[in-house]
Amino acid sequence: MLCIAKNTRRLFLFIFLSFIFSILPVVFSFFCYTYFMLSIFPDLLIYNFLGVTIIRVTLGLLGVYLAFKVLSKRNQLVDYVASIKLPLAIFAAISPWILFVLFIISGGLMIVGLYTQIACIVMAYLFIKMLFIDFFVKDFSGNSTVFYVGLIVISLSLLFLGPGTFAYDLPF
Repeated sequence: MLCIAKNTRRLFLFIFLSFIFSILPVVFSFFCYTYFMLSIFPDLLIYNFLGVTIIRVTLGLLGVYLAFKVLSKRNQLVDYVASIKLPLAIFAAISPWILFVLFIISGGLMIVGLYTQIACIVMAYLFIKMLFIDFFVKDFSGNSTVFYVGLIVISLSLLFLGPGTFAYDLPF
């Protein structure tokens, strides 16, 4: 009889502790989400537009960097475009210059913060184009596929986030 009572007490203790430890995280999370913010540095959340500005300026600087990289490797790009046998042979000679001008204009607009959404669309297109150029022209820029996919995602997210602070775009 004593053995059964001892096992019953252990079973009751096990059920009680299981209930307490299963309900405790739920109560704790409800309390924390209701009364506290679960952020390590909640005071930094005031500066969220400054974070968007840093992303926008960095994306613009990367666009200008890629413009000069395209210009430095223009011979490889001209050879590749000429090997496709397009009907317009002049396109092979000017395609690096078109990329250079588009990267410089859209990168400059991103840095300044003028027409940011249009510049984001152009930058996403240019990054997709660079992704395909790097895939077909070996050792063109030395950047990986993940790099360009990340830049495409960042430029498309800036399309929805807006220009941030220190921009000439009006946040409507």
